Amino acid sequence: MARKPVELQIGPADIGEKLKKGDIIVEAEELGVVVSARNTIHNNGTAFVYFMGGDCYREVFGVPMPGEKPVRMTVLRDPEGLPYE
Repeated sequence: MARKPVELQIGPADIGEKLKKGDIIVEAEELGVVVSARNTIHNNGTAFVYFMGGDCYREVFGVPMPGEKPVRMTVLRDPEGLPYE
């Protein structure tokens, strides 16, 4: 089945809950498929997102600090889940 676009609003601490394995971030498709995502409490709220199969070695995403508006992004997601989980 084809991936479906999903709109996400990611706040200061929920990037790991909202981005799922297998997602493709529409605004950054060249990075490949999301393998994992997590927010850190150090480095001013830097989020780490790991990708597989993309053109880039590393990419850094800024997530909002507490009290700031959530970041909006669109991902392509397989509605049936990943067959290899």
